Amino acid sequence: MKSTILTLVFTMMCRGAVVSVCSSGCTTTSLQSAFDSLANCGDTIQIKSTETQTGNFTITFRGCATNPITVTSDRAVWLPSAGARVTPSHLANMAQVTTPNSSPALAAALDGMSRPPAGWQFVGVAFSSSSAGPTYSLVDLNPYLATSSSQTPDNINFDRCYLYRSSTYTGNWSSGGTDLQNVIRLDATNSAIKNSFFGDGFYNGVESHGISILTSPGPVTITNNFVITSGIPIFAGGAVPTYKTYLPNGGTVNYNYFWRPWKWNADPAQPYAADYATASSGTLQGGPFTISNVSDAGVVTIPSAPSIWQVSVLTIASVGGCTVANASGWRINPLTSTTFQLLNFPGCNSSYTSGGTATAYAISVCKKNLGELKFGVGVTWQYNVGENAWAADDCGQQHNGFTDTLRTEWDSTDTAPSIGIFSMTDTTHITWSGAYRVGASGATSANTQDLGICLFLTTGVECHPVASFSGSSLVSSVAFSSAGAPTWGAISYAASAQLTNIAVTHNVYKNTDLSFSILAISPSNGMGNNGYGKTHTISQNLWFANTSYITNPLGVKPQAGEFPYNPSVYIPSGYIVDHNTFYNPNGFAGSFVYLNSTQNALQLKFDSTAITSNLFGISSAGGNGPFAGDGTVGTIATTNAYFTSSTVLNNALPGGSNGGATASGGNVVSGNLYTSWSDPFWGLVGQGLFKLTPRSAYSGAGADQRDIGVDFDRLPAITGLKVTAGVTAALLEFDLTVPIGDAGATQPCTLEVSASRNLHSDLGTYTVVNDLNPAFFQQPDTSARTNAALLATVVSGRHVYWPIGQNTTVIGDDGLAHSLALAAGSRFYGRLMCYGDNQWFTFQTGSGLSTFVQYPLSATLQVGTTAGTTGVRLQYGTTPVLGSSADFVPSAGTASVALPLMNGNPTYYKLQFLNGSTVTYTGPITVYLGGA
Repeated sequence: MKSTILTLVFTMMCRGAVVSVCSSGCTTTSLQSAFDSLANCGDTIQIKSTETQTGNFTITFRGCATNPITVTSDRAVWLPSAGARVTPSHLANMAQVTTPNSSPALAAALDGMSRPPAGWQFVGVAFSSSSAGPTYSLVDLNPYLATSSSQTPDNINFDRCYLYRSSTYTGNWSSGGTDLQNVIRLDATNSAIKNSFFGDGFYNGVESHGISILTSPGPVTITNNFVITSGIPIFAGGAVPTYKTYLPNGGTVNYNYFWRPWKWNADPAQPYAADYATASSGTLQGGPFTISNVSDAGVVTIPSAPSIWQVSVLTIASVGGCTVANASGWRINPLTSTTFQLLNFPGCNSSYTSGGTATAYAISVCKKNLGELKFGVGVTWQYNVGENAWAADDCGQQHNGFTDTLRTEWDSTDTAPSIGIFSMTDTTHITWSGAYRVGASGATSANTQDLGICLFLTTGVECHPVASFSGSSLVSSVAFSSAGAPTWGAISYAASAQLTNIAVTHNVYKNTDLSFSILAISPSNGMGNNGYGKTHTISQNLWFANTSYITNPLGVKPQAGEFPYNPSVYIPSGYIVDHNTFYNPNGFAGSFVYLNSTQNALQLKFDSTAITSNLFGISSAGGNGPFAGDGTVGTIATTNAYFTSSTVLNNALPGGSNGGATASGGNVVSGNLYTSWSDPFWGLVGQGLFKLTPRSAYSGAGADQRDIGVDFDRLPAITGLKVTAGVTAALLEFDLTVPIGDAGATQPCTLEVSASRNLHSDLGTYTVVNDLNPAFFQQPDTSARTNAALLATVVSGRHVYWPIGQNTTVIGDDGLAHSLALAAGSRFYGRLMCYGDNQWFTFQTGSGLSTFVQYPLSATLQVGTTAGTTGVRLQYGTTPVLGSSADFVPSAGTASVALPLMNGNPTYYKLQFLNGSTVTYTGPITVYLGGA
């Protein structure tokens, strides 16, 4: 009866007809038929949650752009409420669509009139793959390679969906295993992905993406998602679009959490190295290889063997005379095809003699940045949190919190030798001597709709659009500064790509080896200085390390260009770096601003740029100082070398100095603080609190007279998290900062607690404790939970109390009785998600009597009073907020009163002694429980 009522309620909410899909008793047994014809605009396709739909399904044009078809689960009412994020724990309540092969589980398709799909929304759908080999995308909205905006899918939305593959350690790594390159290819316009969970975007040895955007006019909205990937969680650009569009309408990326699990880090010093070693033991990469030498620096030489690259476990055995190497779990630095260096190598305890073998258990992990834009106009990236980007074993030397880089694809004389030598007959006509031909087999891309040509002349590198081409020649649409002999040349395939009007604000990045990098101009930009690489705001962001593993990170690394461009033609401008905080207790290896463009007379400079009110701590432990560049020391000299008409004002740069130079080129440098670091955060950074103490030298010292660094009243942070554990229950408490103050309604938090360490390591499946399992109840586990069988979470201002585990039994959806109590004497692992932020925690239950008074126990309180006491007030409630009270008058100086219990839930008490209307004492009660 309950299931029937829920279904009827959901049907009325949807207003349109319901097309049910299951093996028996539904409208249809064919999901594809429901997609193709059975569901009409405004209808709902309802998939039975206990049956997996396996196949390569397609959606097409149904004329529903303004009245979408909804695809969902028959348990949709059991999903989190709108605005809350799903977790893997919700899988049992979701519709499940799985691909059995390398093709997508869901793909867009053109209809007979070449129209793309429009007006589809997926709510509570889990997309996965059961393929024994790789899967290139779980969802692909442009598999047919659109040739114009008329073929771009429109209004395709995903809400509270789960997209995942099983553990990447299953299967044979050499044949692809369970690789997944792009979880979603979001080549669509007016589309959104929200409140969803992305699990393990990984492709062996290749860059992977959670959400990849290439051929899209935009706008796109990506909000409140949890994204796990070894590569880049959200990525725009990187290749030549199938038609000339570069996200010109931009979009919004906010409140997402980007997580790179420790399993992708091969260092034995990382927290989950033991788990990693065990899980990867079945992924033999090769060996044993004969070792011919081990140096005192830990350089291992193998005479003839394939390269060992990016290992998870390297076992070295029986190395004569160098027993320190006879160990496993080494992290390595590949040097050549036959040599690698053991990192953190303490040196041989005796000289190497002979013998030894090396065996590698590994997968090649392409680890990159926690977010990257290569093109787009008008993108807002805010209130996101990213965690873990390591330099060790990274991919292409990219390990940024965020990368702001204009780049797509090009062929150049140093990457495509078949081009030969470029020459010029005049300032617009260019030829080359090699066999290379634009659009032919030798080219990186066959797409010739948006070509550019870059040449390195005596005046510097210039890039211009191509007007026409034929064979081994082309005509530039804009004349070059001279018709000299080029020493270098490149042909660009996305010449008009833009990256402008970008705002990266109010984000938190934890444990990144490079905070933020900027590339303002690139050979892929063939249009030159037409507003690209301009107007970027990087403001109110926090980059910090809270683990000793991140020892020497870099700060901001802006590069005007990859080559010495003509400084009279190319002028990146309008970059604002304002009110950011960079904190690492171990210091920084490089500088706050570290520019490393070519140092010569053709140095390209940032113009009309402002670097103001940033906090850099604790100091710069390397490089040329906290504000420096290649060959420049001191803030003023560096500003003169890399900026024009710019301001560097009121930054906290401990250990730096202005230097002996005078500001020139229209630059203004003043108000910067260089005094030695003194902790301005009250000693609370361990709790994630970075609010400045009023007595700090940085308080009110910004260029705008506000505090230097971030304004923490606007960051998406969970603070003050603690767990008080009893024997069979625990209480989670935390504070929320604006803008997620309404934890109980429009922006609920989601909590998972498991006895399995996999919840933290991401090395396999896990099961959440019963009272947080959405499969048992009509309400999912969010802070808005009001199920009558459970104790509701209490929100008091910004403080949240969330009970975990209770001494009661409920009947689950399976019809069986389930205890909600936690196991005594056990360790539990937790993940709390509140919009853009995420906190991990562990706790241990006790083995004696609980600190919580729990049903069915009872207790009697003996109260002793003194003369003058007129009464006793006992306050009690289901959380420390209390809420109920009982007054009684003591008799003969003592009183016995039964402690009230809250319907079998944990009960909290406070005792007040009254003298008339005056409270003479107030405090907690220690309750001793007797009997059984």
